[in-house]
Amino acid sequence: MVTAAMKTLIRKTQRQLSTVTSPPPTAGPKPSPKPNTVADGEETGAGLSIWKDGTEVVSLTAGSSDPEQGDPWREDTLVHTYSTSKPFAALAALSAVGQGALGLDEPVAKYWHEYGRAGKEDSTLRQILTHRAGQPVFPPAAAAVDLVDEEALREVLAESPPETPPGTVVAEHALTYGHLIDGVLRAATGRPLGYWFNDIVRPVFSMDAWFGVQTADLSRALEHGLPGRAAQMLVEVCPTYERSLAVPHGAMDMSRINSTDFRQSTFAAINLHASARGLARFYSTITQVDGPLRELLGEQLHTEFVTTQVTAVDETIQERVNWTLGMFRTDNFIGMGGLGGSAAYWSFTNNHAVAYVTRRLHDHAVSGRSPSPLRQSHQGCVNESLAVGRWGHARVRPPYCRTHESRCAQFALSKAWRISFGIRPRSFTSYPLARAHSLTVFASAPTRVRCVLTPRVFFDGPPAAT
Repeated sequence: MVTAAMKTLIRKTQRQLSTVTSPPPTAGPKPSPKPNTVADGEETGAGLSIWKDGTEVVSLTAGSSDPEQGDPWREDTLVHTYSTSKPFAALAALSAVGQGALGLDEPVAKYWHEYGRAGKEDSTLRQILTHRAGQPVFPPAAAAVDLVDEEALREVLAESPPETPPGTVVAEHALTYGHLIDGVLRAATGRPLGYWFNDIVRPVFSMDAWFGVQTADLSRALEHGLPGRAAQMLVEVCPTYERSLAVPHGAMDMSRINSTDFRQSTFAAINLHASARGLARFYSTITQVDGPLRELLGEQLHTEFVTTQVTAVDETIQERVNWTLGMFRTDNFIGMGGLGGSAAYWSFTNNHAVAYVTRRLHDHAVSGRSPSPLRQSHQGCVNESLAVGRWGHARVRPPYCRTHESRCAQFALSKAWRISFGIRPRSFTSYPLARAHSLTVFASAPTRVRCVLTPRVFFDGPPAAT
């Protein structure tokens, strides 16, 4: 469906992009300059990475990882990514399945005996991975549990009945997802989720990402900022998540999110700490039939990981969505975004991987200037005008730019880069709306490079499998 907010945003970006494809006026006043979100403080720090054919072809950083200290954003800055974490929590479980340690469709209670009670006796790992376990929120008993008390939170989930019979209702398990997976892995393998990701999955992809940041890497973790109050952000950005994020306390408390104990914990539904490059590197391999993901999981699990498993109205998101075994999928992209703006995905439309990570937690599709499609669609993604401004670092490599790299960087730093929600210009595709959530990077003049982010539109029905 295309919401009214999306239509408003599309009309706006059509007007914006008309200046890209139309000749400049011969007379009249000069157009007003585009807003500079970094300089204006609407974006305080961010990183963007795009991979094509196994190579990073775009790398951008802007702003600061800690404005109070004045630390510049670096390519290896580690960001707390909220729900962008979920595919990697799922991948930790699938790596154990691939080794034969447990099965997708066996009752979880076969391994995690304490979990097999109160209506959860037949719950399966597949139901957990596809957000159908019936425990989309922590029960009230978790309100008395500390945010980083992993064992106590697992125990609360094991003891509590599901809100709906497992397997019957789709509802994103916003905070419970990782603890459910961790409980299954600990019971079935004797190893926690952090081990399966950090020691088994991460090295396969040479991925700069962690569940539980290592002490030596804490200096690379940024200080997140939340403009206004958490309650205000929920109302403005994602009101359907208010209940999901309420318990345990602290999931939107920046003093907790930025604390060492949280960074080094495994709250796997939301606290993967990763660089943009690390995320995009992973997604650049996700569809390769002879790539590292296929080698890790085997053909069958790899196929299930990237193929839609369930299509339904998600009761948390309140939209019709497609879930794979851990990822969000449309006919144009596969990946996941997170509360606050970070996102990573593979574009089926353009055959490249994109990752964007941010310090300032808010709705980056809006930046205070237009209605937000994220209110209807949950996914954080690259903001409407993130790179309209001075980037601290920019690199572009062929085939995305046919000019010399240093000239591209020069134009990037002098406001020639732009990333916008909108449709791709007529020079690249015909005008019916390109129904995609993907980044098109092209040289519109011998020494100028532009980025145009096309809007994501939900569709009725599952996409074709790749």
